[in-house]
Amino acid sequence: MLYTEPMFETPDGLADLGLFCREHAYHTYFLCLLFDIPATIKLGHYYIKTSTDIATCSLGSGGDHAWCSTADVYPIDLSMTFHLLPDFPNTTKPVIGLEKNGEYTIRYFKEMNSFLQCIRENYDPCCIYYLEQETINETKDKLLNEPFCFLLPPLMPGGSWADIYGKDIFSKITFHLYKIALGHIKPLYKYKNTKESVKHIRSKYSAVIQKITEIL
Repeated sequence: MLYTEPMFETPDGLADLGLFCREHAYHTYFLCLLFDIPATIKLGHYYIKTSTDIATCSLGSGGDHAWCSTADVYPIDLSMTFHLLPDFPNTTKPVIGLEKNGEYTIRYFKEMNSFLQCIRENYDPCCIYYLEQETINETKDKLLNEPFCFLLPPLMPGGSWADIYGKDIFSKITFHLYKIALGHIKPLYKYKNTKESVKHIRSKYSAVIQKITEIL
C-alpha cells in the first residue's frame, strides 16, 4: 500500500513496473531480523510471462530487482504484485518460496545460462523467474542509519521520503510493520491513504533506530 504504484516511464524512457522492490526488500530484511530469522538481501533480475505471452524482463533494462532470502526460503519478495498492472494476472499471495502462486510458476536461478535457457525454451506458460546475482553485504547498522547505501536516490533531487519526512522514516515504517506483525496495532490501509499513513507513522514513533537496534 505504501509503495506500489501504476507502471510509469522513467526520464530515460524505460518502463518501470512501479514495484519499489528495494523498499520492500529493505523492510522485509529488517522484519526477518526482528523476529530472529537470519536473512539476506539479494539483487538480480526477473523474467515475468503471462499465459497470453505478455512478458517483461529486467535484464537489459538498465535496472535490477531486489528481494530477500533465508537459508531455506527464497525468494521472499513482497514487492511482486500486479494488482495495478491490467495485462498481468495478479499473484494470489506474497512470493515466499517456490510454491506456485496463482497462475505463476516461481523458479529461482543462480546461473545466467540456466536462466536464459529456461526463457528460450518457453518452459512454463505463466511464470516469474528470479536470477540471483549479488548479496548485499552492508551491515544492519549502516542500513538503518544510511538507508540510501542500498535504496535508490529519488528521481528528483530532494524528493525522497527521507528528505520530506526525516531520515529515520524508513526505520519508523519498519517498526510500524513490526508492531502490526506482533498484533499490537492494526494496519492503516482501510482508513488512510498513502500520504496520510506516512504522516501518521512519522508522528507516531520516536528514537526508533535505537529501539530497533536494541531489539536486534
